[in-house]
Amino acid sequence: MRLVLDTNTALPGLLWGGPPGPLIDAALEGRVELASSLPLLAELQGVLSRPKFGARLAQGGLTVSDVFDGRSPGAGGDASGHRAHHCPRPG
Repeated sequence: MRLVLDTNTALPGLLWGGPPGPLIDAALEGRVELASSLPLLAELQGVLSRPKFGARLAQGGLTVSDVFDGRSPGAGGDASGHRAHHCPRPG
């Protein structure tokens, strides 16, 4: 099964383990596949780069680059199915 999480859905799951957290966990465990587009990933990267969200990532020992597995949206993949294979969340 493939899931598409927009920024407003992914953000609480990534940063606070909110209701989307189990969906992200399922993707990390390989039970579902997260799919996205370059515009959605770029938007998520921009939001995570804001100081208040960057501070939350830092509390978990992460950076925006860690969330994107060291790759910037648009640096690779294609517009129809660039996938975020690793979305670590602060524990």
